[in-house]
This record gives sequence, C-alpha cells and structure tokens, in this order.
Amino acid sequence: MRKGKVLILFLILSASLMTFQLTNVKAATLYVDQSGLCIGAFPDVQTALIAASPGDTIVFCSNIYETVSRVDINLDVVINGNGFNWFVEDLDVTDETISISGSARVLFHDINITLFGTGPGLYRQGIRIYSGATLNMSRINLTIYLEQSSRNTYGVFYDDSTLGYILESKILTLGGPSISGSGVIVLNSNIWILDSILQAVHNGVAWYVIGNSLGNTINIINSLIRSSYGDGIYLISATAPVTAGQTLIIKYSVLSGYVNSIFAGADQGSSVILNITKSKLYSNSYGIQVAGGGPFSSLASFLTLILRDVDIIVYSNTPYQIGIGIYGRSGVA
Repeated sequence: MRKGKVLILFLILSASLMTFQLTNVKAATLYVDQSGLCIGAFPDVQTALIAASPGDTIVFCSNIYETVSRVDINLDVVINGNGFNWFVEDLDVTDETISISGSARVLFHDINITLFGTGPGLYRQGIRIYSGATLNMSRINLTIYLEQSSRNTYGVFYDDSTLGYILESKILTLGGPSISGSGVIVLNSNIWILDSILQAVHNGVAWYVIGNSLGNTINIINSLIRSSYGDGIYLISATAPVTAGQTLIIKYSVLSGYVNSIFAGADQGSSVILNITKSKLYSNSYGIQVAGGGPFSSLASFLTLILRDVDIIVYSNTPYQIGIGIYGRSGVA
C-alpha cells in the first residue's frame, strides 16, 4: 500500500472519529439485538435512534431485520454493525429508505446493509443525505434492489451535503436493463471514494453541479466503478457565472461503462476538469465523451483534460469505438 494513500486514509478516519468524540463527551453506547443475547438492547435501529443522543454509538449484537416507512437520522451518531447484516424492508417505496438530514454527521461502519421494498411505488431510493448533513461509510456492503424504472432511483444520494467519504466499501444497485437509476448520485457535494467497488444497473456515479458557484470535487482512488447498462461516471455541470465547476480526480482505479466510461456535459459558463492518473477505462462506445449540442451546447464552458498513464479500451463491435470524443466546447486544454 502506498504511503500517500495510507496517510490520506489515516487523516480521514482520525478526523471523523475526533468529530464524533467532540460532539458529546458523555456519549453512550446503545445496543440493538434480535437474538436475545444482549440484555437491555433495542429491538431495531430505528428504536435505538429515537432513544439516542448526539454523539452516541449504536452497536449491533446480531443480524437485524426491520420493516419501516423510513429510517430517519437527524443527529450525530455512529452505527457500528460489528460485521452483522442489517435488512431494511421499506413499506413506502416512493421516497428514500434511510434519510439523513439537518446537520447530522453520521458514520456507518462494518455493516452489511440490504435495502428492499415490497409495496407499490413509483421508484426505489436507498440512502439520501440532505443539505448540511454528512454520511461517511467504512467497510460497508450496501445492496439496493431497484424495482421500478425511473431516473429517481439510486443507491446513495449526496444531496447538497457536506464532505463525505466511502472507504473500503461495496455498493451494488440491482435491477433489470430498464432501470435508469444510479449507484451514487452527487449533487453540489464533495466526496472521496477510496478502496471501494460501486456497481450499478445504470450509471455508476451520476454527478451534478447546478447553480453552485463554489464548484465541487470528487476523488476516486484505488476503486472500481462499473455500470451494467449506462455510464461509469455521468457528470453534468451547469453553473453561472463560470467558476470552479467540477473537478474529477481519479487515481489507480478502473472504470467500466456500457456506453461511456466517463460522460461529461457542461453548459451555462461552467468548467469541468478531468484529472486521471494510472487508471483503466473500459466501455462499449466511448472511453471519455464530452457532450456537445442539445442541452449541453457550449456557452463559455471549458474542459481541462489531464491524462497520465491511462489505458482506454473500447471493445464494442458497433461503429462507435472512440477513445476520446470532444464536441461543441468553447475551450479545451
């Protein structure tokens, strides 16, 4: 393991733990258990959350199965699964199964999470982190079963949230080819994806910067991002006036898209920086496609493309076999 990466992981974990410890010096540990082995434990996570105070830690003593309309988290909390399974059946599949809101800073650690719904609904949504909240995940295996075809389906949605990270985790969104949801959606947010696997039915990561003059950055390091029927990474930048826009940094990673490894569209005076080092990009059509025409026609938009030791492999038998395609840009560096 590289020294630089070890230092990054150490700093991220140290900062997260310090944040939670300073929240409440009298923090308590609450237990959830459905095996009968932990005396005084709560029967499920939602009940423990209702009883919790900011800064508390919720620890699993067994596998947990709960049926909810939604799991609401609106306080600083650590949820430590101890390697157990957390099965959440969502009775209301028209919104997210787990909601993180307010100024909550939440850490999910060492849990196998499965989210699914059985009732009628328009679409399926997994975990949504609202504006001002933070979700960090370490050693998480998250599986979401998407049941309806809608662009509102997703595994994890960072919705104008603060800095978060996905560390040593695996996120799977499962469904048929008609599903158009994404594994991770990022809107006006900054996140790190480190030593992780994201596999989605449609887009692995869908990233939007809209009306945000500050710009955002996603760092993907030593990870695999894979799409079965869409793009590995799909990013749209629409910010006016032009400022930082989007910066996508990829190092020591593999991206695989059914259509594109990376699709980038910029408009309304926005800028996109793609900085890729020592990585491999696989696709059926384009390794990297920068959109032109239609809603992504150029309007003072600008692309900076930096590639260092990058392999682009396009393996389709179709006529569209393009390593890098750039269309309709006002400026390219």
